[in-house]
Amino acid sequence: MKNHLKHLLFIVDLVKFKYNNCYIYIKTNQSILFFLALHHASLYDRIRRSEQKCKVALEVLSYHASCTDEEYERMKTYTLPDNIPNIELFEFSPWSVTNDQKPIYVLYMFIDLANLDPLNANR
Repeated sequence: MKNHLKHLLFIVDLVKFKYNNCYIYIKTNQSILFFLALHHASLYDRIRRSEQKCKVALEVLSYHASCTDEEYERMKTYTLPDNIPNIELFEFSPWSVTNDQKPIYVLYMFIDLANLDPLNANR
């Protein structure tokens, strides 16, 4: 790599005069620092692009994870059932559940999973 940088040194520096070892050493180190700076700039650019992608993905997720006020008020009127038949079976299919009932089923499973009291589920 050091050899390639010496060759590059002569391409970058167009002034023709007698080179000594000290000058070559200085120019080699300058070219190394120059290429490190270019490499770091490209890394920072990749990081910035990756952060932008993550930001967009999080915005999309937060949009899809939210509901309207009307949906929230409607869901508050539903009560959690004491028992949902066949939900503990492996063969249970969520495709038979209507979209309005799916949040109720999810809450029921959370409460069942944590063995919580329905009175203390809002904690």
